[in-house]
This record gives sequence, structure tokens and C-alpha cells, in this order.
Amino acid sequence: MYRVIFFFLFASSVLSAQTIAEQEEIRPNIFRELERPGASGGTVRLKGEAFAPALVNLHIDLNRKQKTFTGYRIQIFSGNPSNHSMEQIQEERGKFSALFPDIPVYLNYYDPDFKIRIGNFHNKLESIPTLKRIRYYYPNAYPVKMEIPIRDLYRSVHPEEEAVTGAEGESGQSPEENAMF
Repeated sequence: MYRVIFFFLFASSVLSAQTIAEQEEIRPNIFRELERPGASGGTVRLKGEAFAPALVNLHIDLNRKQKTFTGYRIQIFSGNPSNHSMEQIQEERGKFSALFPDIPVYLNYYDPDFKIRIGNFHNKLESIPTLKRIRYYYPNAYPVKMEIPIRDLYRSVHPEEEAVTGAEGESGQSPEENAMF
């Protein structure tokens, strides 16, 4: 009897391990794709070191584990708690959200100041059209280089899924990061 139970437990664990391994190995293999004949019948022959595919796969794995990217946001407000009340800071954030509802707004605390920054941009050049758009209301706004969580970039591209993905706080942070507010 024990052998039968052991056999079923062992078989189910092997099957589940195979499905997990199969799910992880879905990544595209660029080298295999290049070797296939194209629509016109042409082929690509790669000359190089034998470890190149392994190096590319390592790069892909590292990028999947990365939680942030270096990008830019536009800073529109900076103030410390001794000069501005929390209500004034939240009011400033709300005012911007009312003027530009399509631009994500983030309120963060960087010792000793609260900073309101907007947008998620890959580079400084990408932030310029938004900067020009808000300059009338915020003449002192400027781009700031910072580490941006990838989930914020995803949220700005897919805003309809924000309600589905979880309860973020007012500052655009997860509940753990938002404990201060």
C-alpha cells in the first residue's frame, strides 16, 4: 500500500517539475532563429566564440531578475515637512493629477524632502515633450535621473490593469513601501 502511495506522489512531483522546467524554457533562442532560412530563402551564418549563446542567455536571465531600470522622471515639487504640511504636498500632487490625468505622479520622501516626480522615461530626450507640455504650470520642472521600478513602467503602459494588479498607495508604491503614508 505504501509503495502505491509513494509511486503516485513521486510521479506527480516529476510531472509538476517537468511543467515548471518547460515554462521556464519558453525564452526565444535568437541563434536558432537566425539559422532558419528566411522568407526569401536566405540564411545567416554566425562566426564567433562557442560560448556566445550561453552569454546571451545569461544576459537574458539577469535582465529578467532586474527590478529597476535607470531612467528619468520630471521633478515638479520639492519641499520639506518643516516648510510644507502633508496636506499642502498632497494638494500639490492632486492639482497636477487634475491638470494632467494621463501622466503618472509619484510622491516620495528623500531625506529631508518630499519630492513630487512625474512620468517614466527611458532617457532624458524622451522626457522633453512632457517637460514642454507642463512648463506653463511648472516653470521650474526639470528631468531627474533615477532608478525606476519596472512595475511603474508597466503600470504607465497598461493603466487599465492597475486595479487588477493590487492595492498601491497614493504615492504609486506598494503597501510595504508606502508604510509612511
